[in-house]
Amino acid sequence: REPRQLSEDQQRALRILASQVVALLQQRQTINFLEKREEELRRLTNRLLLAAKAGEIGVWDYDIEKNILVWDEQMYCQFGISAEQYSSVFDAWEKGVHPSDLECERWKLKEALRGKEGFNTEFRVIWPEDGSIHIIKFVAMILCDETGGPGHLIGASWDITDRKDAENELREAKQIAESASNAKSQ
Repeated sequence: REPRQLSEDQQRALRILASQVVALLQQRQTINFLEKREEELRRLTNRLLLAAKAGEIGVWDYDIEKNILVWDEQMYCQFGISAEQYSSVFDAWEKGVHPSDLECERWKLKEALRGKEGFNTEFRVIWPEDGSIHIIKFVAMILCDETGGPGHLIGASWDITDRKDAENELREAKQIAESASNAKSQ
């Protein structure tokens, strides 16, 4: 028995159905691909969050166009404050930075925002609760927007007070040892 011939309408309907099946299969492949990428992104984010927490690294993001600065919880800890104490993160930053360092740090920030480079700086922070001084390391990079201009300044920071104190103690011990050696040889 010979196969039945399909009418033109039936052939057209079959081609439409076949193209829809192909489109659905392609859509499913795209969804699978995106789900895998989303899971990879989730894993990477969790690893980075764990590393930042373990290293007591603060992470921040400044949206240049919208003029919005966002800190994570560790940033507030580095400044010895809580998020509720200030209405603006900029205000918290300006009030926290040691007055002798503030103008220089403002200038460095403006320079970073002008170019396509980030910045790498250290400055002192005064904790309002006890007046103690902490030294914070800031490292940031520019992320460009669609036009190629600076869109975001993202950064990380950590407290290097203990390291700086150890460096100072080592320098002082070296000076004492050199003075003692010089006095002995005279």
